[in-house]
Amino acid sequence: MKSPLNSYASGGRGEIYVSSVGAIQQAVGAVQGAINSVANEDAGHKADRLAGRVESRKNRLSHKDAEDKNSEYYKKTEEITARAADLKTEARESNKKQIELANKLASGEITKKQYIELLNS
Repeated sequence: MKSPLNSYASGGRGEIYVSSVGAIQQAVGAVQGAINSVANEDAGHKADRLAGRVESRKNRLSHKDAEDKNSEYYKKTEEITARAADLKTEARESNKKQIELANKLASGEITKKQYIELLNS
């Protein structure tokens, strides 16, 4: 028989079985980690990422497109800039809320359970 389990029958030189399960699990874990990092990204990180994207787009912007503000590339860059600004504002508001809640928790105005509920709302 040609089974790697019966390698003893051919003098111990049967086919060598190498499992690829570990490599597959590692690849799946890497993909899932990337998905989680994007899905759970807070507004501040999104704003920073979009600001970097805007800078890259502006560096690629040719002189012709810089003069022509009606180009699709310029419009898309302006749209990304506006989204980044909105996310920066959202992040600032979120940080203010967290600081206020932390101060209330520290002063004893709210309990830890209330703090967690208000933070997640």
